Amino acid sequence: MSSNICRYVSAVVIALPLCTAASDGHLTLTIITQGLSYQAKQPLGGLFNHFNSGVMATAQGITTREYMAIRCDEAWGAFRYPRTLSVGPGYSLQLSDNGELILRILEYAVISQDAAINAMAMHCIELEPRPVVNTIAKIKLVRNAASSQQLELANGYSLSYHYVPTTTIE
Repeated sequence: MSSNICRYVSAVVIALPLCTAASDGHLTLTIITQGLSYQAKQPLGGLFNHFNSGVMATAQGITTREYMAIRCDEAWGAFRYPRTLSVGPGYSLQLSDNGELILRILEYAVISQDAAINAMAMHCIELEPRPVVNTIAKIKLVRNAASSQQLELANGYSLSYHYVPTTTIE
């Protein structure tokens, strides 16, 4: 019995130097604007080229707002309907051709047509809100180097980010 234990322990000791441990990287973002705090944590696996990022969430959830839209139908006249669109800060993270991580801080806004739609009584013009996405900041991160920074952006956003790269320990 004791010889079996010794063989097992020997096998484990021999296997340990061959093991590698990976530390998963991540990017943590916090944006504060108009008294609200938006947060996102993006896990970074081994290899990636692009993450489908988007609007950041508050503690209560993703920020959306309902807008009015109008469709003109000859048989039925004007048909008004609600349309929910995202508003607030967001981000996009992607890998450039030269290996740099590009972090874009985005602002999701909407050009509302609510006033024009509400004013229509006799005439009908098809209108709906238009989503607009503006890049507020572009930050280049070195893929293998940790980075943390706090920035005040031109539109009043206060950005704080912490980047931890994916590492492999042998």
